[in-house]
Amino acid sequence: MTDTLNYLGRLAPLSQWVLRRIAWTYNAFPMPPMPPAPQDRQACAATVRHVIAFARQQPAARVCLAPEGRDSGDGSLIAPPSGAGRFILQLCRAGMAVLPAGVCKDGGAWHVRFGSTFNLSAPGDLSTDERDGWAAHRVMGAIADLLPRRLRGANQVFP
Repeated sequence: MTDTLNYLGRLAPLSQWVLRRIAWTYNAFPMPPMPPAPQDRQACAATVRHVIAFARQQPAARVCLAPEGRDSGDGSLIAPPSGAGRFILQLCRAGMAVLPAGVCKDGGAWHVRFGSTFNLSAPGDLSTDERDGWAAHRVMGAIADLLPRRLRGANQVFP
């Protein structure tokens, strides 16, 4: 979960204090806000390593994540940052499956739809960057299938 709400301005340090305690209470992994500021990149990488180690040590555990890592502003899907697909592939190699969830607010009410679980294993003939993009697109496409068409991203990036 995010560890700071930067949009709060001068109250951001207070949000960091509160959110880190919530993460500790619920055994969540605090992550610097996305996209990370240059000084937060090492903290992001450390959190990713901790989550992957956790997944390997706790095969029955579940990890919830929003691949985009941030909001679009209008509620529609946006492309995940570089590395999100590789992270998901690492979790799948650790024994986890993907359970896509589409979450949106419509007509004043929140809606959540779950898809079918699936495993990811990228084709072997792809470069590292191509595997990253392939996995991210596959997961985001599964999420898009659970959302109203208007929320599937600019130019329907995720059909």
